[in-house]
Amino acid sequence: MKVLVTGAAGCLGRATCERLHERGHSVRGHDLDGKPSDALFRDVDWMSGDLGECELAPLLEGCSAVAHFAALVHREDVTAPEQYRRINVEMTRRLVDAATAANVRVVLSSTVAVYGPLDEPADEATRLLPETAYARSKLSAEQIVRSAGGVVLRFPVAYGPGDRGNVGKLIDAIRRGRFVLPTPADRPRSMIAAANAGAGVVAAVENCDPAGTYLITDGRDVTLRDLVQAVSAALEGRPQPLEVPASLLRPLGHAGSALAMLGVPVPLTTARLEKLVGGATFSCRLATERLGYEPVVSFEQAIREAVHSRLSSTPSAAAVG
Repeated sequence: MKVLVTGAAGCLGRATCERLHERGHSVRGHDLDGKPSDALFRDVDWMSGDLGECELAPLLEGCSAVAHFAALVHREDVTAPEQYRRINVEMTRRLVDAATAANVRVVLSSTVAVYGPLDEPADEATRLLPETAYARSKLSAEQIVRSAGGVVLRFPVAYGPGDRGNVGKLIDAIRRGRFVLPTPADRPRSMIAAANAGAGVVAAVENCDPAGTYLITDGRDVTLRDLVQAVSAALEGRPQPLEVPASLLRPLGHAGSALAMLGVPVPLTTARLEKLVGGATFSCRLATERLGYEPVVSFEQAIREAVHSRLSSTPSAAAVG
């Protein structure tokens, strides 16, 4: 089977390309820029360009499925709903229309942000209350894909080689000695290693019948303390960060939020602090039962790979004590 992967140069896209190759599928990768130079993409048929403008028929030609990762992810500096809608909704609609015309199955990478704040463990039946423009745009994209008979995969916080998100930033902060652990740090949270996300996508591609929406997680919940300890261990020699009660950090978070509203870059805001000390858990039981999804990498191994990738891609890392 040939599978098109959009956003193929990203953290989850590249892991999906790798998993597809391992399963014997051929891959056509697509991203805004040219093919990455690393060995993973040596045998990948590559096309580049803006999905909102390029011809889609040649991109989909010969493919049985498309794994759609290309999106504008949540960013604090992007607040205009129309920016998220143009890329996450209208671009998805354009791709789905072309895929439907070509009889190509669509698997959409979505996010647990569509749930909004949660007090209890969630599954696919839990109510949806997206709070941000990003989350609302992804929910709209989900509806487009489901209406065409496609598959929606909702991922929690992701991490792995090439990660430029929150876990990657956490690794950098711990490595530089610029992170304190807000306590208590014991609320469980679901996460997804890039390799496990790739396994989830491949399961959805290979199991053609169960269209619908599925949560994909590592299958094991961890705390912020677990995450910080795993990163510190992978950094080999970096001491555990200092622990500070979250109650003492909240005034700093309030001040940081005020400065951020003025456009001043700050390391801590109220939203970032609450995200650190908070937690949200999700069940991937439905994906296991209907898609045959199983994680392929442990949390500890995936964190080690994420740390080593981060170190190798940061030229100044070796100079940091």
